[in-house]
Amino acid sequence: TSEINRKGILDNKKYEEYLEELNSVENPDFKQSPPVRKSICKWLANRMLQVHQSTYESYELNIGFVIVAMGEIGDKPIRKLTYEDLAQTKEELIRVAKERNIRNRTTNYKLQLLKSFITHCYKTKIIDSDIGLQLEFLPEQDSIKKLPFTEDEIESLMQTSSADWKGAILFGYQTGLRIGNIAKLRWEDFNFKWDGKGRYRKLIGGRFEVTPVKQRKKKEVVEQSYPLTESMMNYLQFIGVKKKGFVFVEVATMHKSSLTHSFDRIMKRANVKKKLSKEEGDKLNGSRSFHSL
Repeated sequence: TSEINRKGILDNKKYEEYLEELNSVENPDFKQSPPVRKSICKWLANRMLQVHQSTYESYELNIGFVIVAMGEIGDKPIRKLTYEDLAQTKEELIRVAKERNIRNRTTNYKLQLLKSFITHCYKTKIIDSDIGLQLEFLPEQDSIKKLPFTEDEIESLMQTSSADWKGAILFGYQTGLRIGNIAKLRWEDFNFKWDGKGRYRKLIGGRFEVTPVKQRKKKEVVEQSYPLTESMMNYLQFIGVKKKGFVFVEVATMHKSSLTHSFDRIMKRANVKKKLSKEEGDKLNGSRSFHSL
């Protein structure tokens, strides 16, 4: 009787629970419908075996925002999930994005993960229809143009950085590699043999991910090499050349999501603007990050 409200009527939640129980008694093969939140976590765990570790970490971070945006919807049985629930989740993601000044492209990435989860549920017959197909992405015209740093700004960034970050910035500037590639750089990637032409060799690739213009396209791992400039060689000799291990240990041991924030703090200490605006007297409108090196 404690499970019946004052009017003697079962509430919706208890009704669903009793219905599940009755079905399981009547049909031993009946599978209870798990909560949406639990289903998402199970789907995410399976993705761990199918994608690169860095990709999985990105999935884990962003799907967490989706679950938070769902709120009580996450407690619903997955079979009872509706398009209206997805639309409500989308609206909450948009609200948070506006509040935190998050770009539409980032919100669309979260929506893409949500749609992929729904499609998986449909294909595995957990739900009867792919309700995520109707969920539309946001326009991405709000994306900010990436602008380069000046040589003076790069010098300021290096002067206010630790030894490892100083090297990471230098190598990023002179190779164009992204922070994730720089962080993974190991001493084994170098070949310091003299090339007979007055130069030390090159930085050997083979493990560098090349991201296409459209971020959602599959990344390719290609073999690349980069000239080892005099300033790069001087830096390596200054910190002491080693045979193995990460070159920039401090950077390599950071969680991927912390790398961007750490570089932002370096920019702030160096008094280098992250965002440029003509309204504030700058020549161009845009934003800068490690990828601007």
